[in-house]
Amino acid sequence: MPKKKKCRLLLCGGLGNQLFQYAFARCLSLRSQALLELDSVTMFEQDTKYDRTYELDAFKLPSEVTVRRSRRLFYRCELFMEKMVFRYLAFDQRPFMRESQSLQFFPDYNNWQLKRSVSLLGHWPSEHYFKDFKAQIKQDLMFRTGVCPKQASLAAEICSRTSAAVHVRRLQYENKLDINYYSLAMRQMREKVPGVHFYVFSDDPTWCRENGFDTIDVTLVDGQHLPAIEDFKLMTLCRHFIIANSTFSWWAAWLSEGSGSLIYRPPDHIWDALSPALIVDRWLSP
Repeated sequence: MPKKKKCRLLLCGGLGNQLFQYAFARCLSLRSQALLELDSVTMFEQDTKYDRTYELDAFKLPSEVTVRRSRRLFYRCELFMEKMVFRYLAFDQRPFMRESQSLQFFPDYNNWQLKRSVSLLGHWPSEHYFKDFKAQIKQDLMFRTGVCPKQASLAAEICSRTSAAVHVRRLQYENKLDINYYSLAMRQMREKVPGVHFYVFSDDPTWCRENGFDTIDVTLVDGQHLPAIEDFKLMTLCRHFIIANSTFSWWAAWLSEGSGSLIYRPPDHIWDALSPALIVDRWLSP
C-alpha cells in the first residue's frame, strides 16, 4: 500500500495569521487527499520579537489533522534549498513551498494538488484560497470550550441583543485607523440596524474613551487580562461587525457571518499596507 502524502504546515504569527495558514493547508490536503500535520513549535521558537505561540488548540480540529509538538530539525536547510533550488521546480514537485513575500492572491495555488509530501511556510491571507471549502473550514474551527466563566454574563447579554462587535487595534500597530472610520461606520450601522448595540474590543481603551466610545448604545469590553482568544470568542457571538485592519477581527467576522450580517471593513487603500488579498468585496466600506 503506497504511503499517503503529507502536508506539513509550519505555523507562525498571531491567531488571525494562523487561521489563514490552516485554512489554506487544510484545503490543499483535502484536494490532494493528503494528511495534514501542523508544526506548533519550529517557527514560534524563532519569534523573539513578539513571542507568539501556537493558538489553534482552542478549536476542535478534525481528528485526521495531527499536531507536531517538537521542533523541526532541518528547517533552516530546507529554507536554503527552497531559495536555491526548490523555487525553480514545478509546484507539484516541490518538497518545500514558501509563499511569495508579496502576499497577493495567486489563483494557481487553487489548482495545486500534491504529487508528493510538502512542507509549507507562508500566510496565504485570502478567502479565495478556501471559499470552495467554506462549510468545512467553519466546521473545523468550532471552539473546544465556551467563553470563560468571567465572561459568561457578558456573552449572554451579547446573544440577547442586536449586537455589533467593533475592533479597535492601536498599540504596537503602525497603520492605526482614525476615529473618522469608526464614527462613520457606526453611524451608518445605526441607520441600517435599528436598536444595534456596539461592543468595543480594544487594546487601547483610554483612546476609545477619549474619542466618544461612551454613548448609551456602546459597551467597552473589559478583557480582564484574559487571553486574546476570550475576546475572539465574544466577538464571534455578535451578529454585525466593524473590523480593524487586522486578521484577528477579519476572522471573527468571517466565522460569525450569516444571513443578514452587516460587516464594515476599512477602505481598500488601508489594506495595501497589510495585504490587498484580505479585501472581501461583499463587506461594506463606509
